Amino acid sequence: MAENQPAATPPAKEGGFDIATPIGLVMAAVSLLGGFLMDKLEIGRPPEGFLGPFGGLINAPAMLIVFGGTFAAAFISFPIAAISKLPTLFIKSTGPTTAPGPELVALFLRLAEKARRQGLLALEDEAAQIENEFLRKGIMLVVDGTD
Repeated sequence: MAENQPAATPPAKEGGFDIATPIGLVMAAVSLLGGFLMDKLEIGRPPEGFLGPFGGLINAPAMLIVFGGTFAAAFISFPIAAISKLPTLFIKSTGPTTAPGPELVALFLRLAEKARRQGLLALEDEAAQIENEFLRKGIMLVVDGTD
């Protein structure tokens, strides 16, 4: 990585202790040992014939190992401050969207028509009138010919 480019994630504070790492290690151990124990004791398996041929896809010990291990890896990899935001982010991502769908489609149709008739450079004037910063920058990258 070049020295003038920022890292993808900010580095951890020197000497700082984050409680998420030991929590993640304990979660990983509990997930693995719990999954092995459940499998050994035959806990978490559906009854014979449950859901017909799809009943074999339900395996609680494997689910505990996979999902528990995934959460454990997240706890080990990220600080507790980032992990504590997950419930809020999950609710936002699964909730209703606030994006102006029909207006955005109309804008893209207008931009495509103008680019087809007058060329990509004609979009520079349109980009100045777009309020959405992300979209405006994207249009300017198209105008400039950036890959």
